Amino acid sequence: PPPHTHTDTMSFGRVLASFCKQVSASINEGDGYELAELLSLRELERDRQLVGLARAQAQQLDGACKHALGSPDGVMVASHLKALVALSGGGRGQPLSLSELRAAQTHHTETLHAFLERFLSEKEANWGLRTLEMLTLDLRLLASAADQAAARAGGKPDGLEKAMTEIRNCFAKIAADRASMENSKKWGMMFLVNHLLCIAFKLNNFAIVRALIRTIEGGKEFRNHYYIAHRVTYEYYLGRQEMYGGKYQSAADRLTFALQHCHVSSRKNKRLILIYLVPVNMLLGRLPKQSLLDKFGLSEFERVATAVRQGNLLLLRQALEQHGAFFIQWGIYLILEKLRIITYRNLIKKIHAIGKGKNQIKIEHFLTALRMLQEPDVDADEAECIVANLIHQKYIRGYLSHQKRMLVVSKDNPFPPVAGIVGRA
Repeated sequence: PPPHTHTDTMSFGRVLASFCKQVSASINEGDGYELAELLSLRELERDRQLVGLARAQAQQLDGACKHALGSPDGVMVASHLKALVALSGGGRGQPLSLSELRAAQTHHTETLHAFLERFLSEKEANWGLRTLEMLTLDLRLLASAADQAAARAGGKPDGLEKAMTEIRNCFAKIAADRASMENSKKWGMMFLVNHLLCIAFKLNNFAIVRALIRTIEGGKEFRNHYYIAHRVTYEYYLGRQEMYGGKYQSAADRLTFALQHCHVSSRKNKRLILIYLVPVNMLLGRLPKQSLLDKFGLSEFERVATAVRQGNLLLLRQALEQHGAFFIQWGIYLILEKLRIITYRNLIKKIHAIGKGKNQIKIEHFLTALRMLQEPDVDADEAECIVANLIHQKYIRGYLSHQKRMLVVSKDNPFPPVAGIVGRA
């Protein structure tokens, strides 16, 4: 062999021994934070020397790690280094290929399996939850990157599906923990569900997650005591899910909790929460203040809120068209379209106010207003149908006289608060 091979082998042995010593110390001391840092896939630059040597000594890697740490810890370290080698792209400095990303995901999954074997063997200890959180986060991010690469290459994106299966298995294993509450591994259930919810939204597949959510909601001894950062993420995802399910009051409650308990400096996360909370609140009749929209750079909602407030259907159509790409990107376009019914209500309320509160409103007046607002293909029958729908959905208290083409509204609270109507959903 070339003269430098022996030197490389000795260097590899020293560097690997140092790394294994750090891993062993973090395990023996129960330092999940330190172990998380050591096994992070996002520390490639820090570990570049070790990764380069591991690539050169690939055939000796498994044996060297097992000799230093035994099993499962040796398997954990060897798999971690293989994942880093795959992510280093062979040292080319080029974008990673699909095969490299998939190899990295496979090796990282093996790292996770080995860690779980170690972690679950300790019956009254939960020190490794921070490590588990980091390993599953890296798995999700790696799977997402692999799926994006697969989509670009015209292949089948299956990384996130595989990651979902692995994280679900992690959940099942720690949910079965029988340790005391203080030392329970169940404290990790919420961050695992958060990862699964994130994946579920990307795959539009919530079937697997529903049962796990019931486990979280039913665990009253843990439910309100998880880390606040995990609860904020959980309520954010559940709020979005409730919104798409038409449960707007529940969605508003969850998203409001997430907003109020989000870290004070996390402006980006607060803005993300508001992108969903603002539409939900508008559906509940709570229109956003201009100062709030200005503070978080959400000008896209300005004209929408003005249109609903004024009962201006033309302005609402224009606002949805102007910022349609933004609303579609965030999955709220169809939610905002539901504001039409409230805008109709507010238009009739304005007509009622112009008539100085008289309880009889001619359909003709409503039809004239609709035509002024350039409502397409509207006639008297269509106007009556809109009014009948508003009465049926309890946005207006009163009755429709078809013979007289007249809306007769109640003298007592003819336009009930929207929140009391939509909030029942």
